[in-house]
Amino acid sequence: MDRDRNQSFYRKYILLAFVLCLCFLATSLIFLFYMMQQNNKENVEYIKADADQKKMTIVKQVQGDIQTLEGISVCIRGVAVNNSNEMSNIMQEINNGNSFIRMGVADTDGVVQLFDIGGKLNEPINLGEELFFQKALAGESSISATTEDPFSEGEYINYYAVPIKDKNKQVFKILCAVNPADTLANIINSPIFKGAGCSNIMNQNGQFVIRARGSSAEKMDARSLDDMKFLTKEQKQKLMNALKKGEETSLTYKENGQEQISIAEPIGINGWSITGAVPKAVIKQRYSQTAIGVSAIIFTALCIFLLLLYQQQKIMHRNEKSLRNLAYVDQLTGCSNFSKFLLDAGDFVQRTEQYAVWYCDLKNFKYFNDIFGYKAGDSVLQALAQQFKKYENREFLFCRVSADNFTGIRTYDNRTELEQWFDELAGLRHVDGSDVLEKDFIHL
Repeated sequence: MDRDRNQSFYRKYILLAFVLCLCFLATSLIFLFYMMQQNNKENVEYIKADADQKKMTIVKQVQGDIQTLEGISVCIRGVAVNNSNEMSNIMQEINNGNSFIRMGVADTDGVVQLFDIGGKLNEPINLGEELFFQKALAGESSISATTEDPFSEGEYINYYAVPIKDKNKQVFKILCAVNPADTLANIINSPIFKGAGCSNIMNQNGQFVIRARGSSAEKMDARSLDDMKFLTKEQKQKLMNALKKGEETSLTYKENGQEQISIAEPIGINGWSITGAVPKAVIKQRYSQTAIGVSAIIFTALCIFLLLLYQQQKIMHRNEKSLRNLAYVDQLTGCSNFSKFLLDAGDFVQRTEQYAVWYCDLKNFKYFNDIFGYKAGDSVLQALAQQFKKYENREFLFCRVSADNFTGIRTYDNRTELEQWFDELAGLRHVDGSDVLEKDFIHL
């Protein structure tokens, strides 16, 4: 009964331990998944933060250039601009003192002669149809998209146009200046994720204003969003809508079988937006090592937990066995003690109709101990117990009661057969042939 109760307790204990183990594992996996999701969001935020930093740098660069030109426009507004020679000298002197590679004053029709830094006067060009020039005519300082330099083959530039107003606040001239496209391109080309990502600048029409070196746009010589063949129709439409509205957006697409995470964020100049793209594998690589580390910790903790549970189980079984031995095993002979015999006998009589309970002890065992010592006496008791054990089975039980007293229970057919069996069982005789054991039977 106690054993069944203990086993039931152990089963409940193990079940509880495994439930706790599963809860720990489930909680750890949920935490790991949550951490990966958060890491993914953080990396997208990192791309946005990079775009914000580049946006601020571009805005600072463009606004600084425009402020410089607006200051120059105020200075030259009172000059006798109708005197072309005097204006040429002034523009040449001004241009030699700033960072622009060319500068000149255009009439409202858009025709302008630009001075190089070295003082060279270039051929007149007409910028009247350009959008940035039209904005300047309307009174708004502006910068152009990146365009090919008409005076240097293979080079690209950005135009600035700042209105020059008369006393009546009317635009009558346009101050034009030129910066190499590298001025803004160098900002865009600063690496994302150690060079794995890239950025570009696009306008509201989905056209590339500046393409980063090594970007997909540059490799494909893409001029607009329509040239980006790896984008689906829906992805192009989503990005185009964001560009037109000047809104932030993000999307995931595949390029050459590799997933990319891209964001678009408005700059606040000319309706431009900065786009950034990073391979998803690179982003995953950043947190995969962390995920592996956390997984290893979880696995190690789980193994330690299971090992401790196993050791605890072994200790509990060992303690149970020790307690059972103390409670039910005779420490001298190793056979059952009287308490264990009573438990087993209860089951025995339930399944047996005719049985006998026998009892025996050793004749004059006290004198044997006195003569040969208790150690020799213990050996005799152990030998007798081993003799009884040879016959122990489902039909025969025995135990040591105390000292040299043994008792047992056995099924039988008649008394003669029972006594013959016991004589054979004992197998011990005096020299004169008399029994060493004194025996008695109770027939039931």
